[in-house]
Amino acid sequence: MNLIYLYQDVVAWNNFVGNVLNKEGLQELYINLVKEETTEIFDSIKTNDAVEFLDGVCDTLVVGSFLLAVKNQKDFKDYDLSFKEVNIEPSINYLKDLINEDVFKNIEKVLSLVENIGYSSGLNIELAFKEVMESNWSKFPLVDNVNPLNEVKYIENQGRYTNVRFERNIDLNGNERYIFKDGNGKVVKPSTFKEPKLANFIPESFKIFK
Repeated sequence: MNLIYLYQDVVAWNNFVGNVLNKEGLQELYINLVKEETTEIFDSIKTNDAVEFLDGVCDTLVVGSFLLAVKNQKDFKDYDLSFKEVNIEPSINYLKDLINEDVFKNIEKVLSLVENIGYSSGLNIELAFKEVMESNWSKFPLVDNVNPLNEVKYIENQGRYTNVRFERNIDLNGNERYIFKDGNGKVVKPSTFKEPKLANFIPESFKIFK
């Protein structure tokens, strides 16, 4: 299982929307996102909800990896990725302690622990993570694939966002894509957005606690 190329994709995704590593405010934003996504892991344990568990693990890896990149001011070219088998329940409790103590200080431990929790769960974390990132990139359609004015209408007709605007940027593969944002600068989802289908990566026999 290899997550490093996916961590690098997380950094590329953020760079694409303007979240360069030294941008002011990113540290606080991503600390809060890590807290939010790990809560999903904790809640899934209470309900034994496998999809929520997998979603929480993947989303924590996404936001946690970027917070680590912000902290170190570099991507994952030299990242030491090594998995080890852990007991899920005590690891979840330890994760809670790390989050409650100091997310930024402990982000290396948090990321490594969530990697090992995902690895030890028996789920295909790499493919699920890849599905999540493909979903994230689907927010940015290729310029040849959509009419941006129609997409603005689609987004505003959902009733949640107003003053939607669009801009263009080029991804690392040289593809020109649209980015849609609301009046506050928040990235919003056009019609091309595809929800990740994480249930596809969970065997029927899966139980979080075995």
